[in-house]
Amino acid sequence: RRTCCLSHHLAIDFLKRVSPPLDGRSHKGQGGRVAILGGSKDYTGAPYYAAMASLRTGAELVYVFTADEASLPIKTYSPELMVSPVYSGLSPSRSDLADSVCAQLSRVHALVIGCGLGRELEVLEGAAMVIAHARELGIPLVIDADGLQLIVQQPSVIAGYSEAILTPNAAEFRRLLAAAAAMMTLTLKSS
Repeated sequence: RRTCCLSHHLAIDFLKRVSPPLDGRSHKGQGGRVAILGGSKDYTGAPYYAAMASLRTGAELVYVFTADEASLPIKTYSPELMVSPVYSGLSPSRSDLADSVCAQLSRVHALVIGCGLGRELEVLEGAAMVIAHARELGIPLVIDADGLQLIVQQPSVIAGYSEAILTPNAAEFRRLLAAAAAMMTLTLKSS
């Protein structure tokens, strides 16, 4: 019983430290704005769950940038999400995707990339352009799922960026490790 009370008090103290005050002086979005770049024709659940997790952990505004084909299903899942189609899965354009998302990045505090994004080359190249712009702005990144495939293909996209968190499962971790080893081998050979 004593441990339970101590744990409860520790949790309460932690929440008091990290929660913004609800004093009526703040406006919508000051508590956190998160953008999700993900979703495709076949994968509409992943960006939805990432977006809802963002809301449930304190973000007040969540933008979901997704494929045209995923936009309507994701919108029907929750009216709380701001869903914008930024590319077509049928004929994706890296520059259209990057231009649409990058134009909104100054509004967000964090960016999640990869949830259900798919592995279409143009989409991944557009995501790489978005990551480059987010780095310029110093926006923290969470890269998951198909976004990790981009990192496997182009580790330099996040190399040296301390504001990026990668969330691999065991198989994704093995692929990332192999890509990092290959990158180090190339570096050693060239020096």
